[in-house]
Amino acid sequence: MTTTRSNEEWLEQLRPDHPLSSAAYADLSALLVASLKKSIPAVAAGGGALAEDMTQESIIRISQSLDQFRGESRFTTWAISIAMRVTYSELRRAKYRDVSLESLQDEGFEASSRNEEEAGISEDRRQVFAVLNEVIAEELTDRQRTVLQSELEGIPQAALCEKLGINRNALYKLGHDSRKKLQQRLKLRGYTDEKICEIFGINRPS
Repeated sequence: MTTTRSNEEWLEQLRPDHPLSSAAYADLSALLVASLKKSIPAVAAGGGALAEDMTQESIIRISQSLDQFRGESRFTTWAISIAMRVTYSELRRAKYRDVSLESLQDEGFEASSRNEEEAGISEDRRQVFAVLNEVIAEELTDRQRTVLQSELEGIPQAALCEKLGINRNALYKLGHDSRKKLQQRLKLRGYTDEKICEIFGINRPS
């Protein structure tokens, strides 16, 4: 494996019409496989097949992003960072593939309110959570509830888009509409943005 190329040589030889393109991609693939196995325990535990799969996904992303390389670091460092992001993203997606959408639709803010109660929160906060749960249960669609709960659970957007069968723009609109509806309903109950910030100890930006 030859990884002593300069940044310029990597960029030139990774172009599809370059006579050394195949060799350059082979060397880059070997470098990424080794780096992912060394840096990410889940990849190492998954054996060579997982490392190869993640590398192939990363190679596609890198080849599409060659024009974005600014030369602020070694090309290999830049390529490895892309491979790491691709791999972590895919591992997060895989983690949530078996999450039931029905369970997310039904949970609302119950988990959050339970955690707050266990921490001994004020009555004002309990009332806010009660209103939120009521609005979520009665006025949001199943998909809107799913998006809100998924955001609380930290489910990656890519995984949620895959489960719902929609693109990122549609996902954004679902989230935006649901948050806007919550905000409107809270205001109708007397919970302005300022009041919410006061109750939860949040400093509003000036």
